[in-house]
Amino acid sequence: MLSKKKRKAKVVARVVNERIKLLRIGDRLNLDGLEDLSLFQMKAKIIKAINPKMRLDGKGGCYIDAALDFAVGAMKSTDRQRKSIGRRLDSGRRRQTGVTTAEAARVRMNSKILNGGSC
Repeated sequence: MLSKKKRKAKVVARVVNERIKLLRIGDRLNLDGLEDLSLFQMKAKIIKAINPKMRLDGKGGCYIDAALDFAVGAMKSTDRQRKSIGRRLDSGRRRQTGVTTAEAARVRMNSKILNGGSC
């Protein structure tokens, strides 16, 4: 059995860790003023920032926790998609001249336009 001090320390550590996690998510979303809010209010503000159409009136803690998990999961999946698209766009094959195939095609197209050719 844990002593009262150890149990209290574990609870405080859990709350602090959750608060830090929420503050980091808020930083990624460019939300200001989260430091002064309670955990419940922080979660609601983050959910509203990710999904503004979601109504949280009268919802309990379990609902807010689940909605936060869902919203953060959706945010992470879109971040992953953006990163993968960026990698695909940047990963064009480079010729020996150091120019990607897309860049070479763009130069050819511009030269055709400037020389009076049709697109």
